[in-house]
Amino acid sequence: MFSSFMLGSVHDNALGYEQKLRTIERSLSEAAAQELRLEQQIALKLSEVAGLQMEQVQNLEQEARYVLQLRADEESALRGQLEKVEQSISRLLEKIDAHQADIRKARKQAADSLSRHTEFNQTLARYEDEKKGLDTMDSRMHELQEECARKLAGYRQDARYAYLVAANYGTDAYKRSGIVRYLDSWIARLCNYDANRRNELTLLAMQEELNRAEEHGRQRLKTLKDTLAAITTTAESSAGLDVLDAELVRLKENVKTEKQRAKKIHEQLASFAGKSDVRYRQARSMVAVSLQSYSAEELMERVRQTPGPADDALAREVIELQSALKRQRDRIAALERERNTAEAAYQRAKELERNLRQPVFSGGQYSYGNGLNLGSLLMGYMAGRLTLDQATSEIAQHRQEVEKDYPYNHLSPDWGSAGDDSLSSVFSTSDYSGGGDYNTSDSF
Repeated sequence: MFSSFMLGSVHDNALGYEQKLRTIERSLSEAAAQELRLEQQIALKLSEVAGLQMEQVQNLEQEARYVLQLRADEESALRGQLEKVEQSISRLLEKIDAHQADIRKARKQAADSLSRHTEFNQTLARYEDEKKGLDTMDSRMHELQEECARKLAGYRQDARYAYLVAANYGTDAYKRSGIVRYLDSWIARLCNYDANRRNELTLLAMQEELNRAEEHGRQRLKTLKDTLAAITTTAESSAGLDVLDAELVRLKENVKTEKQRAKKIHEQLASFAGKSDVRYRQARSMVAVSLQSYSAEELMERVRQTPGPADDALAREVIELQSALKRQRDRIAALERERNTAEAAYQRAKELERNLRQPVFSGGQYSYGNGLNLGSLLMGYMAGRLTLDQATSEIAQHRQEVEKDYPYNHLSPDWGSAGDDSLSSVFSTSDYSGGGDYNTSDSF
């Protein structure tokens, strides 16, 4: 299977755990609203028998009910937005898959065109020959350059020799006469100047030739690359690859934008599940006001002290509502535990997906053998039987490089740069007369 199929399965696995998490969060949000409704009902019942300001409590109860309805509407609107964004992402991903298939077809079309292009094939053959020769000679050229540099370093260490070179001794530029000229000749014999100067000039010429030849080799390879690049660009453009590539970039940017939108909506929905949204805090404050700073226990005590069968009936209703409230709070606690478990599972699934989205796993040049039982591996990983490293290592064992079927795939994408290419011509210090190290023996 192609890497895109492998990644799709891993993504679907993470998506399943995310949907489970979002479902629990929605249940938590609804449970929190129901908890508030029960508290309001209790406050209203208590107010009827505890001598509280009836009209104020009823007004607050209506306001709180209105706020909770707003909360439900806002949450529903967010979920509607999220559904649209997720549908948009799904459509974009489908377009990307189809677009990548079109790109593969266009690239194959360009490859077929290049395989029949005489100039391209001739230039490619020359390029490969040049590259092979340059690669072969790279280490030898490095050795020669180091040898020249090492030998040249010794020539100016003798102060007598350096003095004569500075005076242009032995050249037309040397103008000294008389005793000074005689002394310079004597110094030249002491430091074996003539032989050493010939050797130094030979090495300098050799070094310059090496640099010139190296630059020439780089330029020659660059020219071949530029030619290949121009022909390739024309073939790819004719196949429509430039337009397809630009559209693929646009589609991926759109996916990135939509995912950012989805992330923000998820963060807002999480506040509903965590009872930290604005509407919940508003409704909660209204419940606190309706109880008029009395605790439910204190108000219940006042109910018991109030005579009359009607009040006793209300008291029983309050007790039933309190039992329902306790059950609701127990349910919320259980849902919160479920959410923590679901969040951990979702993050575990996403961690594997992030790992496998690295180019070393997800590149278009990779496929995965039939021996990879991805479904079983995902089940084992999510159950904790495999660590992240073990799961990725198991997948990596089945990774295979897709055979390159395009004639220019093996070339550097940077056609215009010669990179670290070396030279095709061979130089040796033994080819030059007198190319040895500096010596002080008298040549006369």
